[in-house]
Amino acid sequence: MTKPFKRVFVGGDTHCGSYFGLNPHPDSSISDKVYQTQKVCWEFFKEKVNKYKPYDIALWGGDLITGKNQKSGGRQVISHSLKDQCKIAVEVIKEVDCNKHRLHRGTPYHVAPTGDHWEDIIVEMLPDYNVQIRDHGFYKINGKNFDVKHKVSSSGIPHGRLTGLAKEILWAGMWHNNGVQPKPHVLIRHHVHYFEQILHDGCYGIIAPGLQGLGDEYGQMQCSGIVDFGFVVIDVYDDGTISIVPEIMKGFMQCSNNEVL
Repeated sequence: MTKPFKRVFVGGDTHCGSYFGLNPHPDSSISDKVYQTQKVCWEFFKEKVNKYKPYDIALWGGDLITGKNQKSGGRQVISHSLKDQCKIAVEVIKEVDCNKHRLHRGTPYHVAPTGDHWEDIIVEMLPDYNVQIRDHGFYKINGKNFDVKHKVSSSGIPHGRLTGLAKEILWAGMWHNNGVQPKPHVLIRHHVHYFEQILHDGCYGIIAPGLQGLGDEYGQMQCSGIVDFGFVVIDVYDDGTISIVPEIMKGFMQCSNNEVL
């Protein structure tokens, strides 16, 4: 029996190659914290991805590898070989287990530290799949228009996190009015490692959560906001209904306790 919808996997910001990036083979040689984070994150990802199979298409939002980590002095990287990082990302992509994948280039700091876009190499490493890569992707999925790219502006205040997403929807509508691009029914952005969702002007706006665990020293020292780990599943039904389900891990970082002095 044919199902009355098309199922879309939406994930990104895996930062494969980072100590705390998504890793199918958790590394116990670095520290127990790194090992436990990789293990818990991978087990969650694998379990929840399997829960919704099969998928008709996977949309990947960029920063699939972590790159050289220059801001951390090149520290907290499993391997400085970008090809090795791409191999980890390929394993992650294959875990979703669908034939059709669309990738979207991430931040050059992470994915093009040598000048070459290494996410293009990931495409070449998946010859048996229907895989393409875009800077900014536009797709029609079961009659609904999808607008996908990596970057969205962030906010340092909790109630400002929706502002960047609303701005993207408004700009998309203006580009459409100028005859340049389709008007989206679903607009997806990544980059900021937290989940947000709004409905405005007939468009579902989504910021997808990241798939990098907590613990990176740059984030610990420089960032304040809540991080969401997970992905999103979207079902587009034949009758035009759109279902959006975020799978976000709760409590995946050990609680920090006060040091007794």
